[in-house]
Amino acid sequence: MRISGVSSIIALSVGSAALASGVQAMEPDRPMLPADQQAGWELVQTLSDEFGEAKVDASRWDADVDDWGPWTWDPDNAAVEDGRLRLTIRYAPHRASRRAPEASGPSEQQLYYKSGIVRSKDYQTYGYYEARIKGVPTFPGSSPAFWIYSVADTNKRHGFERMEGAVTYSEVDIVELQQGGFVENAVGRDGPEVIDMNLHMRMIESGKEIWKRPGNFPEMTKNRIEAKFDPRDDFHVYGARVSPDEVIWYIDGVEVARKPNLYWHLPMYVTLSLGLRSPHVTYRDCAGGFWRCSVPEAATADGYPSTMEVDWVRTWRRSEEPRLGAPAMVKSPVAAPGGSADASSPFKPGIDGDGDGRLSPAEFVMFMGTRELQIRDVDKNGKISVTEWLGSNDGGFQKLTLDRFNADGDDEMSPDEIVRVYLWVFSNRDKNKDGHLSSDESPPFTLVS
Repeated sequence: MRISGVSSIIALSVGSAALASGVQAMEPDRPMLPADQQAGWELVQTLSDEFGEAKVDASRWDADVDDWGPWTWDPDNAAVEDGRLRLTIRYAPHRASRRAPEASGPSEQQLYYKSGIVRSKDYQTYGYYEARIKGVPTFPGSSPAFWIYSVADTNKRHGFERMEGAVTYSEVDIVELQQGGFVENAVGRDGPEVIDMNLHMRMIESGKEIWKRPGNFPEMTKNRIEAKFDPRDDFHVYGARVSPDEVIWYIDGVEVARKPNLYWHLPMYVTLSLGLRSPHVTYRDCAGGFWRCSVPEAATADGYPSTMEVDWVRTWRRSEEPRLGAPAMVKSPVAAPGGSADASSPFKPGIDGDGDGRLSPAEFVMFMGTRELQIRDVDKNGKISVTEWLGSNDGGFQKLTLDRFNADGDDEMSPDEIVRVYLWVFSNRDKNKDGHLSSDESPPFTLVS
């Protein structure tokens, strides 16, 4: 794991690890967890399915949810065959209505693919979620996903109001497979063995609704797992334990990542979907205010239709734990041990998380790096273009750091490249090399009260 804690990079070996953890057979009477964690769970029937019927169970699942991306969800692409849910993505050029985030109304878009999704009709917050999934043959281009997410109307019914400091959206990606993200420090893309298990949320801060997600808050939300298997070859069980205090991710019953549960307390719906990814979707140069869009020149029928398979999905809860969260459960991400930061800290509130009067590398990077991204990322695509990075500065610090840290040479600063910039800044400011920054070593106009 990198010093910044920006992402969890774990090499996972299943089989022997699963045996060592005491994980037992995949029977529906208990979750696939280490043996000492299997007791005390109750299966939630309305959020579980063995897919033993002849078709998708309409009493449990909605296969015709509202569209939001540069492809279309089509209920015809969600089917049950031979005891498995099959979600299929197809090449199907069509026009559809989409609305950009800041637009006054929808606009017609040329799209090229239709895919399948099922979302539960029931919901909960805390529990253990697991599904046995086989990846999709087509790579790169489409991404099987198992996730839970909130819906605004349901939030409102349960008293989650839109106000300052309120969480307005929460999402736990139990697994996203075969996304093909850029490889760090290299030119190319992640292979299919790289597995994403991330968090996303929106909240209102200073009167504005902002995203907190892997692109701009990676330490809080990002887990990048390097498995020693190809998810296209066979089924694996992907799971997540969501409790009031933390989120823990599992593959085949083996823990692979965990994060504090700071914000993920809204009611969330269990969802299985097959999403479209690069090279068919881009986050660059999208017209009309859209933050992602289709790539017409990449659209092709080759490799399509392509199908992900789900053997079963199971959701569990504990009787002693609340089924849903509450607004009061949202936590500060910078709370010091014992309650609050020491008021005598020379640093501005929210920066010196443990209140010890010094900044650790993680505290420094979290504040400086995310601040840099939010200020300079004008088009809000999660990266900083060379124009955004340099601004009116033809030389100096910005040019130096672009030349030094733009590792893949694409003239675009990714969040991980920005993190490396500020670790370098940290090491230069840490004059006595004690691994922390004192107020004398830090830039007073940004960090010191």
